[in-house]
Order: sequence, then structure tokens, then C-alpha cells
Amino acid sequence: MKKLFYVVSLFAGLTNSPLLHAQQVFDGINTQLGLGVATSQVSASGTDDDSWYGSSPLNVNGNTSGTRLVGLASIGYSKSFSSYNLAANLFYVIGNQSAGGSSTTGVTSNITPDGPSKKVSENLNSSYTLKNTWGISLEPGYYFDKDLLAYLKLAYVTTSLQSNLSCNSSDGYCPNQMSSSSQSLNGFGYGLGVKKMFTDSIYGAVDLLGVTYGNVNKSYNLSTYSTAPNNASFKTTQYMGFVSVGYKF
Repeated sequence: MKKLFYVVSLFAGLTNSPLLHAQQVFDGINTQLGLGVATSQVSASGTDDDSWYGSSPLNVNGNTSGTRLVGLASIGYSKSFSSYNLAANLFYVIGNQSAGGSSTTGVTSNITPDGPSKKVSENLNSSYTLKNTWGISLEPGYYFDKDLLAYLKLAYVTTSLQSNLSCNSSDGYCPNQMSSSSQSLNGFGYGLGVKKMFTDSIYGAVDLLGVTYGNVNKSYNLSTYSTAPNNASFKTTQYMGFVSVGYKF
């Protein structure tokens, strides 16, 4: 009887231990809504206007970036293994994410195909926006306390890059022409996060994620006097941070 009492007491102590509680505190289906910031960058190359009269073509090559306030919605499942946890989530970034733009102007005096030398000015512009961004993340984590979980984030992310290139020249060779396209991008992201449980079901979370997308190419022709289209290339990266409130079912 005495031994049985010890066994029952030990079992009762284990079932009430913080470690066992930690195995369950975030387990199950969860959903999150958050608010954060997305900083996106596009590195463009090959945007030369070969019809320009100057000694070298005008272009809007180089890096542009933009920052935008965005939201986050996610649904996922979490499972604990002793002091460790593994979660998988499907997430969507609410709102478009600006990647900025650039502009360049050139002025030259040259002999034009239809007459004598004259001064010509030309302006090139670019702008970029990411839309419909969503992804799947895998989050291996560790309990630093019974209701405090820190984790790494490994994500596969997809988005659409809306790129706009426009040209306007005083001689009408590119009369306010614009070339727009929307191209799908896929990339891999890495980051980290932390969750804190406040009640049996409600928790707060902070997440950071950086994503590198694959390059995309785009053919365009902004000049009415250029028959061969140019081939531009765009490389996109993104950094996002969110503060969220979650509910565990």
C-alpha cells in the first residue's frame, strides 16, 4: 500500500509539472492576425533605351526599395515533443508591398534621322509593387518557459511582381509609352519568432522573415523607333516583421 501511494503521488506530480504542461500549451490548430512592416527591394538590369542619342543609353538600372505597412493572416498546427515544438503554417500578407522606383533624365544635342541637329530630352521611369504574397512556413521551436516558445522560421513564399517602365521624350520617339507586366515569383525565406501564451487560448507573437526570390526577365520596347525589344532582369528581396495576436483552438 505504501509503494502504491508513492507511485500515485509521483504520477500526480508529473501530470502537474511545468514540463508536461509545456508539451501541450501551444498544441493544436491556431490562427493569427497581425500588423507589421514589409520592406521590399528590386535590383534591375538591362533597362537600357538603345534608341537614345547620347553617348550611352539611358537606363533605370540599379536598386530600388520601398516600405509599406501590411497585415498578416495565418492558420497552422503545432505539436510539442518534450521541450521542443514543431509547427506548420499557411500565411497571407494583407496589402500590396511597394518596392519603390527610380527616374532618370537625359538631354543631348544630336543629328536626328529626320533633320538637323537639335536638343532632345528624354525621361525614363520605373516603379515596382509586390502583390498577393503568401507562403507556407515550418517552425521548429524550443520552450524557454512553460508558456514561452521561441522558434526558427523556414518558409516557401510566392508573390507577383508588378513592374512598370515608362518613357517620354521631347521628340516623340517614346511618347508617354508605358510597359507594364505582372510576373509570378517564388522564393525561400528564413527568420525567427517568439510566442507568449496569456490565457488558455490567447497568445501574442512576434515574427521576422527575410525572403529571396528568383530572378525574372521581361522583354519590353518603349521607343517607337526601336524594333528590337530589350530584355530586363529583376531580382527581388523582401524583409517583413509582424506583431500578432493568436488563438489556439
